[in-house]
Amino acid sequence: MATFDEVRKVKKVYFFVGPEKTGTTTVFDMLLNMNNVRQKESFNLSRKMSLSNELERIEKSDDEIVIIIEPSYYTSLFALESIASLQANFNVIVVSTHRDRLNRCISHYLHHKLKGRIKNVKQGFEEFPEIIKASNYEFFDALWSSKIDTFCVWDIDSMNFSFGTHLDSIGIKHNSPDHRSNPRIAPRSQQLSKYATVIWDAMIGIGLNRLVPNRFKRFLREVIYFGGRHPVVSQAELNDISHYLNAEIYKLRHFDVKNPSYDQDLEICLSEGSRRVSHSQSGEGS
Repeated sequence: MATFDEVRKVKKVYFFVGPEKTGTTTVFDMLLNMNNVRQKESFNLSRKMSLSNELERIEKSDDEIVIIIEPSYYTSLFALESIASLQANFNVIVVSTHRDRLNRCISHYLHHKLKGRIKNVKQGFEEFPEIIKASNYEFFDALWSSKIDTFCVWDIDSMNFSFGTHLDSIGIKHNSPDHRSNPRIAPRSQQLSKYATVIWDAMIGIGLNRLVPNRFKRFLREVIYFGGRHPVVSQAELNDISHYLNAEIYKLRHFDVKNPSYDQDLEICLSEGSRRVSHSQSGEGS
């Protein structure tokens, strides 16, 4: 008879670590209600920094396959170290999805701006540094590759890319059409979008968002955040985003992820911002 540790080792755990705005919602929608996929973004290893919560989520599943979709993990050093430690007990596969780095930044910036959380690029970078940092693919891919035995990168902008084909290639069953979910948000009313976001963020803070059925969440999302005019950034905003992105890549271009010599500086580089401190007890949803 297999021991408990042997059973744990057989369990396969897939982590889709994003970053944000690179197709993780599409993956979630394709796998919803399959493979124990019930929700996206609990932030256990990013905002909450709780390995015990993540371990509980894995072990309470009776299935041999567990799928965790958490795009905020990509830039979280705690998430990386925690997932690396799980390899001792589970068969861990980590998938990162990529798209054009500048377009990803723009989508991420507009996501927060159109929800009323920020007003300009400078504020966005200060409060949500992952808007820029998460597009530094070379740096973060090198970090993940140095710690994770099975780390896959999917370029969703590549010719003939198919989520279904790639899910099949790593052994994940799905039964949904292969189409992109969650396009760039385009609220019918920016005021309504702002007020709805304030209410939703408050619900996240006290955990009430978990009581809202996924189908109803998706309905509200479509009604509030989509259906308006397609948003664009101004030339000044585009220049600022490009400036911050180039500076971020330049700053870390010589960092040796396999032999880091200044961990404190690395922590600063990966800082998740002041907002993360004030929302450290937040639940899922973004």
